[in-house]
Amino acid sequence: LSQPGHPNVVRLLGAVEERLTRCVILEYCDGGDLQQALQRPTPRRFFFRVASGVATGLTFLHANGVMHRDLKSPNVLLHGEHGVKIADFGLAADVQPTGLTRTHCLGREVLTPETGARGSYRWMAPEIVMHEAYSKSADVFSYAMILFELITHTVPFSDRSALQAAVSIGLQGKRPRLPAGTPTLLRDLVESCWAEDIASRPRALHL
Repeated sequence: LSQPGHPNVVRLLGAVEERLTRCVILEYCDGGDLQQALQRPTPRRFFFRVASGVATGLTFLHANGVMHRDLKSPNVLLHGEHGVKIADFGLAADVQPTGLTRTHCLGREVLTPETGARGSYRWMAPEIVMHEAYSKSADVFSYAMILFELITHTVPFSDRSALQAAVSIGLQGKRPRLPAGTPTLLRDLVESCWAEDIASRPRALHL
């Protein structure tokens, strides 16, 4: 991340370590995160700005062999009038030659009611929930959840706890309900991205 990268991926500017404390310095994004932005009405162009920016940033990461593994609205930062940047790579992993990975998060595993060792439950692909081998398509699943947020301005499965959301996704094969008026092309895109069958999900390049 410290190398010249991509306008849709937050840049690492430096790091500081003092005794037991480690800090990273990231580029500043003045617009806050996507989840905050979706707490108020947004124009239609905002949807396309964010959907395109996240897809383009994800394509760059995957092309460079990096899985994000925790793609969600709080990890999408906004900057200026047009900037959209994927951030928070604490769970990122290099993709193995097989294209699959079972690696754990970098450093100490921290579990909370919202977040497991492999990502955040509401946005988590079913194969990760079930502790199965997974690939870059897990990020595409999470992208579908971000699209759902952009459409509805609510987090996935807002009517239940995060752990209940994980059960719904992993064990019951459920997905959050899209509004009845969702355009057909957009509905088809979302449903293809969060498909249960990993092989049927589109690659980031094709989003």
